[in-house]
Amino acid sequence: MKKGIYFSFDKVGGIERLIEEKPTAARIFLFLSKYSNDDNVVVASSSVLEVALKKTRPYLGKCIKYLKDNGYLAVINSGQTSVYILNSDILISNNYDNEYENIEVLSATLLLSPKESKAKKEQYQDLKDKV
Repeated sequence: MKKGIYFSFDKVGGIERLIEEKPTAARIFLFLSKYSNDDNVVVASSSVLEVALKKTRPYLGKCIKYLKDNGYLAVINSGQTSVYILNSDILISNNYDNEYENIEVLSATLLLSPKESKAKKEQYQDLKDKV
């Protein structure tokens, strides 16, 4: 997890406008910023956002669409989970060089909802019981 969140001074006005005009979208952006890694990437299911922000999935979907349409973030779907890539012109990142020619390497923080966390613990316990 990041020790601090650093925004580009040139883009602070856009963040202020986002907070004023679309407060829930701003909360999503700030939440994802808090947990994004040095590549500005974070993986989270919609249930994580529902739990964290206490909003409905359809409403959060509209806010995420707003963030995508206005250049705050991009979303890649990986199965049932979303990979959020925050705009590095806004959120200052520490990108690194990729050593692979044809493969893009992203590391990400994976956030789990309470239900997902319980399932993970149960799966880990099943693994331990088998050895």
